[in-house]
Amino acid sequence: MDVCLLIPQWSIRPTARTEFEALIQRWRETVLAMPGCLAFKLFRGFDDPLDYLFLETWVDEASFRAYVTSPEAADFLREASYYASSPGSAQLAKLVHERSVL
Repeated sequence: MDVCLLIPQWSIRPTARTEFEALIQRWRETVLAMPGCLAFKLFRGFDDPLDYLFLETWVDEASFRAYVTSPEAADFLREASYYASSPGSAQLAKLVHERSVL
């Protein structure tokens, strides 16, 4: 199993914070219901509270690819772009080693 981590980042307009966070709460439920999604976490920047970073964990690359090509993902990107102050970015990584104290 090649666990994949998707790491999207968004910077949003100051007037859009409440709406963006509401969108993310709805989106989280959609993502977690998709086949192969193991986890969804949202972080806000320490230095800039308008910067957001997501950590989405997928069971394998095939699940991730099905997700990013889904109509739901296209809808999310369209709506999230409305709140963004600049284009979002994302990185995909494969898990190499894991150790957790949680």
